[in-house]
Amino acid sequence: MPTLKDLTIDEIAEALRGAADREVPVTLTVREDDRWVTCRTCLLSVGDTHLLLQMPVAAEGAPVHEFTPAEKAGMSFKLRHHKYICKVTIVGQARRQQEPVLQVCWPNWMQKMQRRAFQRADVPSGRLARAAFWSGTSADEPAGDSPERPVWTGIISNISAGGFQVETDASAAEALDTGEPMGVRLAFGTARKAIYADAQLRHVAPTDGRTMLGFQFVGLGQSGEGRRILQEISSTVTELHRFTERTAGERT
Repeated sequence: MPTLKDLTIDEIAEALRGAADREVPVTLTVREDDRWVTCRTCLLSVGDTHLLLQMPVAAEGAPVHEFTPAEKAGMSFKLRHHKYICKVTIVGQARRQQEPVLQVCWPNWMQKMQRRAFQRADVPSGRLARAAFWSGTSADEPAGDSPERPVWTGIISNISAGGFQVETDASAAEALDTGEPMGVRLAFGTARKAIYADAQLRHVAPTDGRTMLGFQFVGLGQSGEGRRILQEISSTVTELHRFTERTAGERT
């Protein structure tokens, strides 16, 4: 089974109705100027042509995004053993049981992701997995490292389809703020092509003179190229899970 599977119309309907029955948490991702913004909500009900979502709230510390009619937003949620991603069009505010809700159109496409792809996988010792990152977006990679446009590098310790952790030197912790948009370049081995993605810095944890940074991937479900990158990341995660299971079996 592929890491990401395209769903039929009937499968999309089944996933949406299952999510609405459980009012599962939903993440919306939108482009705001030169950065990605994520909001939290949940799926309340599914109609013939529209979905109703709880009014979204911003991620901690971020301003609330004002959704406008015809705006496009990435939508993702987890249901049972899979994660689902799609893109929806905003209709506007509506009311449900006298409470304001957000109305969106049915998605035209949806993909289902295997469980292990969004479960975090550790990078085994001795395996090359490095990251470079800079302020801005993946398209803003500086031509070289400079005081004005620094590029930090580090070793990837674990990764999932949702994000990754990297160990780097303490200078990154001093220069970067949580919530900052970042462009990242990931390299796994010497024969593979580097992966470029947009990300958001989610946490900073100094430890023994080094720093652990946690990044969240953003915007990967918004375009065909983004979904191709997500497929590549997901395949890498699945490969790492299999490697860990295989080496654990050999030790046993």
